[in-house]
Formats: sequence, C-alpha cells, structure tokens
Amino acid sequence: MMKRSIRAIGIALAVCGFLFFFGFGITGFVTAPEHATVLVDPATQTYIAPPCIGPLHASSLPSTTIGKARKEKLKPDDECRNSNGFTQEARSLSGKLLERIGILPPVRSRWNADGTWNW
Repeated sequence: MMKRSIRAIGIALAVCGFLFFFGFGITGFVTAPEHATVLVDPATQTYIAPPCIGPLHASSLPSTTIGKARKEKLKPDDECRNSNGFTQEARSLSGKLLERIGILPPVRSRWNADGTWNW
C-alpha cells in the first residue's frame, strides 16, 4: 500500500513537471489598447504604430487613438500589422504562473496608461 502511494505521488509529480515544461511553449499576444496613440496616413487611409515608422516621417503625420481610427473606418497598415507593430508577446503559461507566485517580475507593457508607447 505504501509503495503504491509513493508511486502515485511520483507519477503525479512527473505529470506536473511535464505540464510545466510544456507550458513554456504556449504563449499568446496582447493587442494594443483602444487608447494607444497611432499615426494616420491620410493618403492610404491607414493607421500606423509609432515604432513602425521613423521619427522623421512621424512628425509629418497626424495622430489619434486606435479606437478613434477604427471609428473613422481606417485600417491598420499591413506592413506594420504583419511585423507585430500592434501587439506584444505575452508570457507563456508557465511564465504567467511564475509571475503570479512572485518568482518573475511582470512584463513591461508596450503601452503606457496615457496611450503613449514605451518603444
């Protein structure tokens, strides 16, 4: 009976270890919030994330928020969207667990509370 319990505990720990290891491979993305500032290209009727455009071009384009750009029926710039300009990779499932229990610090958000971009 005791050997069975020890074996069951060993199997349970092995399964938990496997799931924890497997969880590092499962990640997701966080999308830009509606209040994030974007640049508008009137010529193409698209909006662009500031990290996708050089500072020289950024100063010549008007800015708005993603929410307002969508209400105005503007589309995200294809090249910027395809290069993940409007998203941020999130922690893996196992990374989120480690963050929740305090082993890892929170991931720095790509967007500030006021809608500006961190990078």
